[in-house]
Amino acid sequence: MRNPNLFWLWWAAALTLASGCVTQNSRPPEEARPPAPPPKPQDMKVRVLALISGYERVPTEEEFKELGPGALAVLDELYADASQLPTTRTRAVASMALVDNPEAEKRLQDLVADPKVDVQYRSTAVAALAHRAGEKALSTLAPLLESEEPRMRDAAARALGRIGTAEARKTLEERLGKEQDAAVREAIQQSLTKMEP
Repeated sequence: MRNPNLFWLWWAAALTLASGCVTQNSRPPEEARPPAPPPKPQDMKVRVLALISGYERVPTEEEFKELGPGALAVLDELYADASQLPTTRTRAVASMALVDNPEAEKRLQDLVADPKVDVQYRSTAVAALAHRAGEKALSTLAPLLESEEPRMRDAAARALGRIGTAEARKTLEERLGKEQDAAVREAIQQSLTKMEP
């Protein structure tokens, strides 16, 4: 025996299709859509400032990826602009770790290596470089444990702890016995503790 309810369901579906009430989604799936064009330079600056100016949240790599490689130039411009608030400049440097531009790693290395750059921005570049380059940053960061500036040694110790490799651990252990600054020694010890399995 046939189910009369199925007949009426089938009939209603056929009528709906015939009358054109059901249409397919006219938008292609996400992966089939062409990528959005990169923002115009002035729009880019506004969008980057919006990302790095909030106090409630930290921008993500995905948000910077949406902006494209041009975001690095805007971040560099914001960092170099002495009229910007120090927090904006610091966040611009930190965000260089997130941009979708292979030149960001080189820019961070340049900031880390330049003794004329204020220690606030250099130490932020240390953390950003460790985040972006990981183990590849060891050769740049390890020598900073010998810096005359305690804040640079502190930043390097914390960055090496985040990298977490055996080589980073060995470098921190070697420095621990030589370190005279209590705050830097504490940073080294915390990093070593964090690296323990």
